[in-house]
Amino acid sequence: MQNAVSYEGHLAITGQDTGTKASLLERQVLALAVNRTFRYGRNKTRPPFREISLSFTNEEEEGYFRSQNVQGGHLYKKVRSQRNDGLLVAVGGILHFIRLEGTTGIVTRINDGLAMSADAEKFYFCQLEEWVYVQDGISKPLFWNGLATPTFSGWPDEKQMPTGTIMAAAHGRVFVANQFNQIVASDIIYGNGFTRTDNPQNFTETEYWQEGGTFGVVTGLGRITGMSVSSVINRSVNGDGELQVFCENGAMRLNVAIPRMTWKDSNIQTVSLRGVGCVSDRSLVLINNDIWFKSHDGWQTLINTSYGFDNRVSIKMLSKEANRWLEAETASLRKFASHIYFDRRLLGSTSPVSIVFDNVRHNYSEGILSLDLAEATTALQGGQWDGLWTGIRPTVMLEGIMDGAKRGFAMSYDKDGVNRLYEIGSADGFDEADGAVRKQQWFYITKSFSWVEPQTSGPYLTKRLADAQIFADGIMGSGSVGYQFKPSREPYWFAGGEPQDVGVNVGVEFAGYGYSEVFFPSPDDQCGRLDNNTASGRQFQFRIFGEGIMEIDSARFGFRQPNEDADVTTTCDRNLVVESGDNMIVGLGDFDYTIIT
Repeated sequence: MQNAVSYEGHLAITGQDTGTKASLLERQVLALAVNRTFRYGRNKTRPPFREISLSFTNEEEEGYFRSQNVQGGHLYKKVRSQRNDGLLVAVGGILHFIRLEGTTGIVTRINDGLAMSADAEKFYFCQLEEWVYVQDGISKPLFWNGLATPTFSGWPDEKQMPTGTIMAAAHGRVFVANQFNQIVASDIIYGNGFTRTDNPQNFTETEYWQEGGTFGVVTGLGRITGMSVSSVINRSVNGDGELQVFCENGAMRLNVAIPRMTWKDSNIQTVSLRGVGCVSDRSLVLINNDIWFKSHDGWQTLINTSYGFDNRVSIKMLSKEANRWLEAETASLRKFASHIYFDRRLLGSTSPVSIVFDNVRHNYSEGILSLDLAEATTALQGGQWDGLWTGIRPTVMLEGIMDGAKRGFAMSYDKDGVNRLYEIGSADGFDEADGAVRKQQWFYITKSFSWVEPQTSGPYLTKRLADAQIFADGIMGSGSVGYQFKPSREPYWFAGGEPQDVGVNVGVEFAGYGYSEVFFPSPDDQCGRLDNNTASGRQFQFRIFGEGIMEIDSARFGFRQPNEDADVTTTCDRNLVVESGDNMIVGLGDFDYTIIT
């Protein structure tokens, strides 16, 4: 039957993959997704970003915080009485402590009169017990115990912490990457008594390398780019393991758990990785017994990468599905990447940007990549990629337990040139900023369909697009849904129909509470066909887009055999057509949606 309609489409969605050819994808895998999640096969709008309203001492301090460069942050954990959990954020050389009370943050400057460098690109933080140590690579280190006025290190006149950058706390000591690309170890905690926790401020045991003074980087590994402590998990031993020192072109490990006096007689420094390095200290995330990090090749884990290294096999790419965005990044700006593990997702900033506004350089990212690990059992298995999340432009992301709850945050340099603090949600909800609520805008692109059944209409035969149906469920309030299509031979996307309102009290056929079935007639019935038969092709991709919170339960697209006698003189509106390539698509682009416009 020449006019019979056959259907193809998707039901449950398990993830997206921008690295694989669209025609090779499984039906349940998308070619691209923006502001969507796919946990347990449910194709839903991403969780909200909600601004934390900040309260300052005066307008001058607020103006400074809102307009200067965000240099780094740390989630401070109270471990002694009379202190508070909170966020420590470096802005323009000033450290701001943000104590959260519900959806409000009380901001206090903690180093007035002790300003560090306002020109430093990054600040570095490390906490051991109640003491947090702050470096900017230029000024003397700063010590703060969460309560009293902070103090600067007495180095070099006194044997205290030297100026450096990256730090890590391991086995009762603070390890610092100094200005000479060496690792220096502090004195051990409680060295001045069982009630004193400030002894790691002192570096009195560093005069002789052979006595455990400093550790140089193994030849060929390059500049130190990160430090983290790996876990030891087996049947007989649990706890902190070796100090992993990541570099530009590999990593080395230091077994600093043994007594310091035995370091000189032990082989405590060995190579962990070669050829795969870390680009940003802020990208290091410890998940269970593995360390995830961002490399020049994408996202990696220590165990996965060292397994490939030790067994002489090719290194598995853990982020192939996000290649569209990772490969387009400016390599020199990847050092500002910031990652967190929150709500069983690994979230990492992407597409870094550096601009100068009002004589201040701001470094931020245009979006966040989301890897859902809820159903992953090992790093080698990997997770399900949600794809790209937009709405905020993160400068640094932080997560941790605050007052008994796991929470995630992001400082964002928004489109209006203002720094804001957002909380990352884990349940359904709308974005919020400046006291206003905004519905998330989203879209996704399907695999390339060829309607391979029946066999007479395989991938080599021409078909003609008939109609489309989109089934939306779990709609919060109201929203809208539309779609566009692209035949395999066309470099363009074309409108499949005007977006339709869906949801509660919306006059859509079959609309009910929280559920809508949206029908789009044939493009022939809406705008005719182009002279080159635009609605015909061997394969088609579909771009479903919308606004609001909803689950797209399924979508189906019909085709029929071309009718040679049909009128092909009418044309579609090419105002909605944009050439593909360079990440350009019809309507909303990858990074177009921002909460603050």
